[in-house]
Amino acid sequence: MKEQEVSHKEVVIKPQEGFQMQFASSCVDVVFGGGNLGGGKSFALVLALAEPLMTDGDFRAVITRRSLQSQKTGGSFIDTFKAIFSDYCSVKTADSPRISFPSGAYCDLTYIDDTNLDKMREQWKGKQIDAICIDEITEMSWEAFSYVQTRNRGRSKTFTGKFFATLNPKRSHWTRKFLDWYIGVDGFIMPDRNGKVRYFYVNGSTVDDVVWGDTKEEVYAKCKIDIDRKLARIGGDFDYTNMIKSFVFYQGKLSENRAMLENNPNYIGSVAASGGKMAQAIIEGNFNVDPEVTNG
Repeated sequence: MKEQEVSHKEVVIKPQEGFQMQFASSCVDVVFGGGNLGGGKSFALVLALAEPLMTDGDFRAVITRRSLQSQKTGGSFIDTFKAIFSDYCSVKTADSPRISFPSGAYCDLTYIDDTNLDKMREQWKGKQIDAICIDEITEMSWEAFSYVQTRNRGRSKTFTGKFFATLNPKRSHWTRKFLDWYIGVDGFIMPDRNGKVRYFYVNGSTVDDVVWGDTKEEVYAKCKIDIDRKLARIGGDFDYTNMIKSFVFYQGKLSENRAMLENNPNYIGSVAASGGKMAQAIIEGNFNVDPEVTNG
């Protein structure tokens, strides 16, 4: 009896051209992406972690939302990991979900509730995480963002100290000030600044104290006194370049999410149906409106 021939169809999962490719392949310290609903942000967030998860046993990542329940519902990051990696990863869904890989690397799906900052700091105290990913960072306060970054270290020798965040526009949130250089007077991301790498140092305790520059040298010149004082206290073989972070913002556009639109081209109508300021923010990508503020 002749053996039955079984053919296997190769399936290639990769970022779509445009936003997803830019976001997932960025090597910048702090990466923000978004601006429009349906731009494929969650998919890009997981793909940004794919290489170290599959190859580096020391790599540790975390993806957070505001609540743990949002990590387990339909369309959550659990579903996204399953869609991308299928049986290549194992998923533990009880309690706090963990996505583990044969390499030994894993990604925890957790939450950050900053309604009690002391409790939040205790929850994160002692954590060492190579890549911290915040989905919908407009759900997070500046104080929480500042503290969580102190946990951004780990044992990975190839991919550590990375911070990714996704967001939709919200004028009243601190991200509006943080992204101000990228935003025009009309509230929209300026095309010639989208994807441009900048550098920053927090010379104080609020978002108003963030000092920006086109180079690390420019930032250092503005913050020399504070940086030199900290370096003297730290000691060791460090200099100002270790103190200043690189940053980039990539705008996600619904039109670039071709995979989703092929399945549901009328989705743009569903988003537009939100109407008013909500539609201005999430479909037009206008950072000068607050989607949660009524039109009246």
